[in-house]
Amino acid sequence: MSTLRLMRNPVLPVALISSLLVACDKQPDAVSDTPQSASENQPAEQPVLAAPEFDYGTLDGKYASGTGDLDIQLTEGMVIFNLLVVTEQGRTGEASGEIILNDDPTNAGGIYKNDEWDCVLEFGFAAGEVSVMQQGGCGMGMGVTATGTYVSRSGANAALVEGEVGQPMSELFYSTDEATYRQYCQAGMEENSGRIVCVAREKTGHDSADIVHIFEGEYAGPDGDLPPLEIAKGFTILETR
Repeated sequence: MSTLRLMRNPVLPVALISSLLVACDKQPDAVSDTPQSASENQPAEQPVLAAPEFDYGTLDGKYASGTGDLDIQLTEGMVIFNLLVVTEQGRTGEASGEIILNDDPTNAGGIYKNDEWDCVLEFGFAAGEVSVMQQGGCGMGMGVTATGTYVSRSGANAALVEGEVGQPMSELFYSTDEATYRQYCQAGMEENSGRIVCVAREKTGHDSADIVHIFEGEYAGPDGDLPPLEIAKGFTILETR
């Protein structure tokens, strides 16, 4: 005769029971039905930086393109230009007059108009260069156009001569004696008033035909008067043209 054994319910450890009860009581985190605003998903806007104003005081000087020469002078608040273009075939074109600057100082440029010659020249200014866009014939020869980019000759000229920006006159041949100084230098005029303009010497040892150094410094004498050499020795090269 077989005996039926009754199995008692197993006793679970108290710690295990507690952990099961805690797990059952936990509810999944509620998911918000509220959509996020578009602004919360967008990256922060970067501040818009204003374009720097062009320093028209640096515009004065000579410029050159592959076929033309451009001379810009600042005179009594006006911007005056002289332009000469020569093609490979020898055809030429010239224009000169006042550039009317843009009203917006951050849009560096200007325009020249001459209705008589059916001519419009648009100028754009950047550091060390001037762009020109010609509209109309402008009285130039057949196939001649002023359109192009004209690069400052100052940097190229500076590489050809003795002396560099920031160098004092005392280190250059002008300071040899008063006679040499006055032979090569003269008092600056108009926009260079109060400065000294000296004919540059090429690195070959020859005097330059068209390159000059412009010196600046302190001198309490009358305007248009060339300072004595002892004072001029303390002047330094501002630029080379």
